[in-house]
Amino acid sequence: MDDLAIGRMMLTLRLVLLAIAAGIIVFGVVAAILVSTDAVPARPQLGASLLPALLVAAVLMIVVFTLVRRVLRADLRPENLLARFQALTIVGGALAELPALFGVVVFLLTRQPVALLAPVLGLGALALLFPSRDKFARFVESATGSRDI
Repeated sequence: MDDLAIGRMMLTLRLVLLAIAAGIIVFGVVAAILVSTDAVPARPQLGASLLPALLVAAVLMIVVFTLVRRVLRADLRPENLLARFQALTIVGGALAELPALFGVVVFLLTRQPVALLAPVLGLGALALLFPSRDKFARFVESATGSRDI
């Protein structure tokens, strides 16, 4: 595989995941400001429906990622390894973003601190997904039996 292409892919994927993380962080900071100034009225009664919905959304995103991962890892060939790794990373980041942002919204509306676990876990998932040459080499090894990239 072309070392330059791998380097460009890593840079692109890192930028995408950093942009997703920045969006979660900025949205969280804005929500914190709105909460601290009481700009948005608290509606704690919404917690009874929004917290379970947040949990369902998070579990659903894990299930979807597992299914997408299975599909994208099927029929791996040397010519599609870069594209599959890239797709897995971007899809994983997007799926981590949904419950993270939803958690910020739930906190903003309900003031339930437990909702802040969602953005923390979402940022953790993005950190786990953050691409490296070693992760790509392990991906290649799982597909081909060799770490040669």
